[in-house]
Amino acid sequence: MQRYAIIDGINVVNVINYETPPDHPLPGLDSKYIAVESDVASPGYTYVNNIFTPPQPYPSWILENNVWIAPIPAPNNGPCIWNESLKSWVTV
Repeated sequence: MQRYAIIDGINVVNVINYETPPDHPLPGLDSKYIAVESDVASPGYTYVNNIFTPPQPYPSWILENNVWIAPIPAPNNGPCIWNESLKSWVTV
């Protein structure tokens, strides 16, 4: 079984599992979609330059090496969550 990301332009719109030899087209796809084999993609990801990128979790986060990074590092003093309105980490 192979996992395929269904892409409309650069946006992953669906992910399907399908068992087929690589030289056969996936059924049901019209010409505006492409299918790319992927174990990581999910709907909401983008696909640019053969790289799947997850959606930006918060507007203030920056993409570095295909990983979204908070503007300040998370503290090491226990579990915390990002608070976008405060632009800081909050201990839970």
